[in-house]
Amino acid sequence: MTPSPYLLVAEDDDDDFFLLTRELSKAGLKSVARTADGKATLEYLRGTGPYRDRAKHPFPDVLFLDLKLPLMLGHEVLQEIRKEPKWKALKVYVLTGSDEHRDRERIDALGCDGYYVKPLGAAQLAQIFPRR
Repeated sequence: MTPSPYLLVAEDDDDDFFLLTRELSKAGLKSVARTADGKATLEYLRGTGPYRDRAKHPFPDVLFLDLKLPLMLGHEVLQEIRKEPKWKALKVYVLTGSDEHRDRERIDALGCDGYYVKPLGAAQLAQIFPRR
């Protein structure tokens, strides 16, 4: 069995975060950190600010990214992530309440690994994490 991936969830809504972590837990995925805005998400990835200690805040294998984040939108966060060669292996899955075609096109152009409309359920998690 492969080790459980470390997950970062960039989500400002407490209810959405609760629902996602409940589904992740059901799927056996328990290593989860959270940021609540776009700037904090980039700080976490960079290991700066309150996230300097990599023992407490390890670099994630997967980022679940909300599009409508405070301080910096998910589109902007993804754009910054894709500029960093050292983050190339980071899997980024967008979770959003928006099913608008233009949002999907914009995110696809930036290079996300998947686009899911909230709430994320067991079927979508099975697509992201097969054989769990």
